[in-house]
Amino acid sequence: MPGRVLGDGKDWFDVILSASTRRVRRRCGAAWLPLADREDPRLARLYGCGHFGCVFPVELTATVLKITRDAEEAAYAAATLQGWLRHDGVVRYVRGFEVEAAQEIVGERVFLLWREEVATSAIKDRIHGIPLDLRDAVDDPRALRAMAAIRGWATAAREAAFELIQGGEPHRAKSAWEASKRARATRTSALDVASTAIDVLVRDRVDQVLDPFGIDTKIKRGLAMARAAARELARRPHYQWVSSAFLSFLRRGFLMADFARDNVGFVHRDGAWRLVVTDPGYGVFFDPTLGNVDLPYF
Repeated sequence: MPGRVLGDGKDWFDVILSASTRRVRRRCGAAWLPLADREDPRLARLYGCGHFGCVFPVELTATVLKITRDAEEAAYAAATLQGWLRHDGVVRYVRGFEVEAAQEIVGERVFLLWREEVATSAIKDRIHGIPLDLRDAVDDPRALRAMAAIRGWATAAREAAFELIQGGEPHRAKSAWEASKRARATRTSALDVASTAIDVLVRDRVDQVLDPFGIDTKIKRGLAMARAAARELARRPHYQWVSSAFLSFLRRGFLMADFARDNVGFVHRDGAWRLVVTDPGYGVFFDPTLGNVDLPYF
């Protein structure tokens, strides 16, 4: 099936989909390919696109294909597919690959991620069966304030940790994920200090000062305030699993910072709707067993 042609038909995701269709069919089966467009069966049906990628429905029940350039989401998908990071408060991933020829085709890394289908807050009123109180939860002002606080404080801790991992040069890599992976590959002393500091901080043992670059206070304050905001979020109806995911991942060595109204949505599991985090990207791995795993090339 050709890619979904939009405009001149040269969109990066269209090129990737067209180049990958035959391999997906051969390796995974036709059920993993995008469904045909209702009006023009020669094209693939497209749900929509965001900043990093586009989402397509597939034949598999309650599953979508996301074609994305987001290396941080792909890193999370790799960790959860290995069974190392899983939580019911986060959208589930079922399969993933990195497109080996993407650098040559479009000039950057691209990933194929199959994951649980999500009803976003933008389309919640068009989805049959979502209880009214659950729909209203995404507009709960106290929950929105708590999520904004998590995002703000976690981002502050993330950037401070990013700077620490980089040895005081926070803009050398394109993302915190790339920075932490590069540092682990070279076993820099800055990384060793950062990993030890985070290991101490996320377990509430904040009486130790381990940061030779003088930014440990920013990390401590950011994580402490983000934890407090997550506990406040847990008090709001329907947000217990979302809050628990943040706290559980933090204890495991993964800081998930991207919390906002547009980043929570609804999934249908075991006959009921539930509110979950829909995009676990924008995070930092401090546990080497999590951050060093990659999706297989495709």
